[in-house]
Amino acid sequence: MWRFAQRFTSRGRLERTTSIRSIPLMALLGRRLSDQEVFDVADRLVERARANDEKTIPEVDLAIEITVVTDSLPTTRDIDRVRDVVTNLGVPVRRRVPQPS
Repeated sequence: MWRFAQRFTSRGRLERTTSIRSIPLMALLGRRLSDQEVFDVADRLVERARANDEKTIPEVDLAIEITVVTDSLPTTRDIDRVRDVVTNLGVPVRRRVPQPS
C-alpha cells in the first residue's frame, strides 16, 4: 500500500525530488489494530465478561474497547477480527442489529 501511495504522489516529479511531501498522505490512512492488539482487546473483554458472570458480550463493548486502543472510531474489519477471537475464546458476541440468516 505504501509503495502504491508513494508512486501515486510522485508521478510527474523529477527523480531527484525528495518524497518527504508524500509523508502526510500516510496520516490519512486509518489506524488499524495489530494482531497482538486484537488478542489483547479480546482477552480483556472475555476476562471482564467471565468476572461479571455474563454469558455474552455486546458488540458495542467491542467497539468501545477498540476506540480506547486506537483513539478513533473502529472499522468494521477490526470489529469483525475482535469478534472472531472473542467467539473462539468461548464467549458469543451479541450483535447490535440482527444479521439475516
